[in-house]
Amino acid sequence: MTTVIAAIYLINPAFIRYFNYKSTDAILSVLEPTPATGLVVIVDFDEETLGQYGQWPWPRNRLSQLLQKIADMGPKSIGLDLILSEPDRTSPKNWQATIRNDLGDLVDIADLPEELLDHDIKLAETLKIGPYVLGFEFLFEAAASTTRPCRLHPVNVISINSLDFSLTENRLFQANQAVCNLDQLADSVSRSGFLNATPDSDGILRRIPLLLEYDNRIYASLALAVLLQSADVEQI
Repeated sequence: MTTVIAAIYLINPAFIRYFNYKSTDAILSVLEPTPATGLVVIVDFDEETLGQYGQWPWPRNRLSQLLQKIADMGPKSIGLDLILSEPDRTSPKNWQATIRNDLGDLVDIADLPEELLDHDIKLAETLKIGPYVLGFEFLFEAAASTTRPCRLHPVNVISINSLDFSLTENRLFQANQAVCNLDQLADSVSRSGFLNATPDSDGILRRIPLLLEYDNRIYASLALAVLLQSADVEQI
């Protein structure tokens, strides 16, 4: 009997996984919900907001204004659950180039101040002076030669059980590529975290990894990175 149970555990057939999922759901459904502390606040771009300020993505100068208003309220950490991987196409210098390429016309923007020509510069300046944590995404396909290098922020992991490290190594998901933010934005913050999460086979999201490995370094999820920022912790 012990051998049979051990074999079933190792094989982990679909009906066992389904039973475990539903058992977990049943246990959680009868637990008393934990009262919200109010320590975490979500700033959401809802339909009313988009109706008032325009479609997403917003110009980065507008995003910069929003982030500055949030920072003025005194939070210890601000996580951005989005990826800013390409230059802001609404920047005057960028749409000037687009109009010239598409229509052959040159729009004169010579009278605009330098700080208004590139919205990414404005956002980078805002990120430098606040407790911001950027999000990025890991990929697990075979690495492509065209993937540009990412400027990420690994966590400093201290292994306490170093004598038995062989028992714990290679137990993290290992990524092959990353979709990251513009270098000038990534360089403006001291922390970032991955956004990856995969639902179980029945389509329900029950867990997310806190740590992933990429290029022989360890990276934190956005949630963990935000927590480390709020607690001013430099290592885990």
